[in-house]
Amino acid sequence: MFVQTVFAIGLLVGSLLAVRHGCPLLLRSALVLAANFIACNLSVIAADDVAPVAWFMFFDVASAIVLLWQPTGRTPAILARVYFVQLGLHYAHWASGSVDTWGYLTMLTVGGGLQIAFLLLGAINGDGRKIRGRRDSGSNNGLAVAGIGPRLETGAD
Repeated sequence: MFVQTVFAIGLLVGSLLAVRHGCPLLLRSALVLAANFIACNLSVIAADDVAPVAWFMFFDVASAIVLLWQPTGRTPAILARVYFVQLGLHYAHWASGSVDTWGYLTMLTVGGGLQIAFLLLGAINGDGRKIRGRRDSGSNNGLAVAGIGPRLETGAD
């Protein structure tokens, strides 16, 4: 219960920071993390199993696909990578036939904690406000998402 509470508070803070800074990509990321969290908890209840691996795998694949759906940003891509690492953990646990659910769930909790940390860092740094950027410098080329903020002047006219 403690882990779920900390995760929910982290999601709430990350979502509020994304809204405050006008980061639609991070807000989408926070919504994906929240939907995954809710779906996984509901699958635990519905399956009457503390670790329904097949459902966890399904929800993580769906979440990674939504996070990588274009347009995407640096932080959503990092969050998707964490989901891909978790997919490896799901498969390893499932293929080994292990009954150690405590270790498995601990690894998933670490992955969720990393996702919350990356979401918060991205929101604090304002990542996700801009949709396009140059590949070579990571700058935003002065483009802002419509209706979110003023166009930044680059000085190059």
